[in-house]
Amino acid sequence: EITGAVADPRDIYSQTRVLLVPSRWESFGRVAVEAGASGIPVIASPNPGTIEALGDAAIYVSYDDVDGWIEAIERLLFFVKKFPTNTQMSKEIPG
Repeated sequence: EITGAVADPRDIYSQTRVLLVPSRWESFGRVAVEAGASGIPVIASPNPGTIEALGDAAIYVSYDDVDGWIEAIERLLFFVKKFPTNTQMSKEIPG
């Protein structure tokens, strides 16, 4: 679901299992930082903004690597089923 800008994203994050940021370029990964702070695993393209914002706290896949995105999403969704709470997921998902 695309909601556009929201004043308080906590309700949306509470319903989110994985955040995908397949951008060619980000000046700063604010949404990714907010999601990560909420315990949501992040898959992002390795551009300067997301790397600066997330460091080692994300799985990075080139924006144009379709197979890599599929593999990363499948791996995370497996762990979402295995560890159903966001706190457990963020501690257990291998990079």
